[in-house]
Amino acid sequence: MDDIIRFKIDNIDLETKLSEMSLQKVKTIDGKISILEVLNEENLDRSYMAVVNNNQLKGVISQTDILNSIDPEVLIKKQSIEKLIANYKPFFIQDDKTIIEAITVLQEQKTDAIIVKDNFQAPIGIFTTKDFIRFLKSNNDINLPVKHMMSSPLEAVDHHLSVSEALSFIQNKHFKRLIVKKDHEIIGLITQSQLLKIINHRWIEVIKQRGEELSQLNESLLEKTIRLEKLATHDYLTDLFNRSKLDSMLNYELHQVRRYTSRNLSVLLFDIDNFKKVNDTYGHDVGDEILQKIARILTVSSRESDIVARWGGEEFFMMLPETNIEQALVVAEKIRLTIEHTKFNDDIRITCSCGIAQFRSSDDIKSLFKRVDEALYNAKESGKNQVKIESV
Repeated sequence: MDDIIRFKIDNIDLETKLSEMSLQKVKTIDGKISILEVLNEENLDRSYMAVVNNNQLKGVISQTDILNSIDPEVLIKKQSIEKLIANYKPFFIQDDKTIIEAITVLQEQKTDAIIVKDNFQAPIGIFTTKDFIRFLKSNNDINLPVKHMMSSPLEAVDHHLSVSEALSFIQNKHFKRLIVKKDHEIIGLITQSQLLKIINHRWIEVIKQRGEELSQLNESLLEKTIRLEKLATHDYLTDLFNRSKLDSMLNYELHQVRRYTSRNLSVLLFDIDNFKKVNDTYGHDVGDEILQKIARILTVSSRESDIVARWGGEEFFMMLPETNIEQALVVAEKIRLTIEHTKFNDDIRITCSCGIAQFRSSDDIKSLFKRVDEALYNAKESGKNQVKIESV
């Protein structure tokens, strides 16, 4: 559905072969991995993923399918801690550095613990703010090597450990924090409260996504419906109403004017002068930007009750309810002068011509359009960059 909407916005011929299109990339996952491994992905943000085995497509799975397969109670027992500690990298210091240097590192890195390494870069202990408080009580020299005040030996857990096992380790050892290793290398340092916070957040995320699945689906369908409706009623380039929507709105307004005979209705038809020359000289990209800027000028110059639409090409239509032809002439002249004195891309100067017609009791859409189009033609034939009202 998203691709169809994008094709419509980009004005792509629907007869175009898919092999010729620039389609969105689909994330592929190995069919042999577990759902928990997929959940551990750092960016599980694709709506759909292709499941492959030996480079052969086996099926398609959605993010919702994955989340619905996870029991939050199982999550803590099965999920490894490796992905959860990605943002909790450890900081290190050599064992011959002084206490004051260690404290400086703690302050600069805004952490409460650092790993101490020996000359062979092997982790041998940990120095924490608690150790520093213990040091202050001992009244020792602040220039002592940090190895004299570190906690040792260093006890670390493997990155494959589950969250449940990690929490049990912390509780049994009466530790405040967890040190995580991978192949003898320290890769993470996280406190018990931080780990619980992450898991709690993940639980809430999974449960929330389950609980809101139907709501999200409805919202998505509503959003796509609105987008499709806008595509059907608005011009893709200028975001103004298109010709089809204009016809339906004008039909309604004509009905209102016929019903309340005291009401006035005037219509304006603008055409950019010599626009083909602009496209030939500066290119269609510049031409498109000029069309967009003129659309903004018309929108800003209109009232909330007015209707502004792209008639087609370089022509724009305005419908002014409760406005007679003399009042419409003032509006049109103001817009014409604004466009004439506006600097467009690369200081390009643009002018426009405009025709005006007022609704008559015998009018239908066709006759009203015919008269405003004739008025525009007269403006063009009279030298352009001017406004002409309909012939009486």
